[in-house]
Amino acid sequence: TLIVDTGASTLVLPESMMQELGFAPEMLQPGVSQTANDIVPVKAGILESVRVGPASAADVPVAFFPDDRLRGAKLLGMSFLSRFRMTLDEAESELILLAK
Repeated sequence: TLIVDTGASTLVLPESMMQELGFAPEMLQPGVSQTANDIVPVKAGILESVRVGPASAADVPVAFFPDDRLRGAKLLGMSFLSRFRMTLDEAESELILLAK
């Protein structure tokens, strides 16, 4: 489950997913991210492919945040979303992604 976050510049996942997705810490770039509340240390990389329903994109930037900062959330940010035209169908609670 992902939270659609158009305010997030990148896809944000918890650090605990790094190994599952094939990353070792030394493969990632250390950095920081400015959140609404503070500055958070992150590890940044590129996901070979991301698929959400029928929509997929290659070479998607990702930032891995410390798990305790996300409280279980995963954010679908603009590094993925900007590749599509987005429509929100509020009546059906659906996000529709169409190729640009």
